[in-house]
Amino acid sequence: MKTIALDQNKWIELREAMLYPNDNIEVYEVLEYLIQSAQKGKIQIPLHYSNIYETYKIYDTERREPLSYIQSVLSQGTVFVGRNIQRKIEVQTLLRDAFNLPKVNSNVDTFTSKLFWESVGTRELLGAEFLTDKIVSLTQENPQLALFTYLNEPDVEFRNAAIRKYSNGISELLKDIEKRRQFYKDQSLSMRRRILGVHIWMENQDHFWEEVDRLGISTEQFKNSNDSLKRDLIRKVPSLNIERELTLKLESEDIILVENDTRDMMFFCSTIPICDIIVAERPFTERAKQANLGKEYKTELLTNLGELLHVI
Repeated sequence: MKTIALDQNKWIELREAMLYPNDNIEVYEVLEYLIQSAQKGKIQIPLHYSNIYETYKIYDTERREPLSYIQSVLSQGTVFVGRNIQRKIEVQTLLRDAFNLPKVNSNVDTFTSKLFWESVGTRELLGAEFLTDKIVSLTQENPQLALFTYLNEPDVEFRNAAIRKYSNGISELLKDIEKRRQFYKDQSLSMRRRILGVHIWMENQDHFWEEVDRLGISTEQFKNSNDSLKRDLIRKVPSLNIERELTLKLESEDIILVENDTRDMMFFCSTIPICDIIVAERPFTERAKQANLGKEYKTELLTNLGELLHVI
């Protein structure tokens, strides 16, 4: 089974093809092919949290409902797990390999979930008072319906609060990128890569040490471990390595950054290490190609939905 990720603009193209097939003949052909392939188990097309967020913040019901419908049907209620879950799996895999600990299954299924909220985090992280046992059970029974229902949440206050929370986090990330871009603009690429590596390590070190403790690795063991493990740890954690390389690309460009840039970056950080194919808009696809991320993680990076007819 191939795993495919679509950025939000590609999902919108599929919605338009569903609603107006005669005006979107080529994309409608792709849509039919994707539905058939998903039903046969040849592909899966999970949703990334950025997809869910972009759909969730559409207040116009006539635009949101058909989009959420095609996303729920094609994804079959499957999502890519959130950043915290993905990082945990990647760090654990790294440590288990380095210290010859029992391996765990870390195939693509480990990085996807039928529980839509895991696109953000676990039930424990988000709070069991909201995610009751009944909600968990109903979601497991019909993940497509649960996802569709959530995306069309009628409570406007609830919707506004969720949108604000995510948007605030993205705004902070944007500010960090802008600060570094100004401060380190005269540094060489290699120096900026090292500086950014330190910055990302500082942001994530607590999570790293949590996994060290969880696996029962002592401080002494870690100190005595192979130097190759401790050298550039960020590069060995795929989602963090991709974050560094794409951030370097953004910081080097003389453009005004907007919220969409950081959402697109997080989409690529999550999906490149997991997916066989990604179809997205050209700017970030080109950045990922220039950083050789498609080759490094064996992921096809496409910009046109029609290309899927030839690669699945």
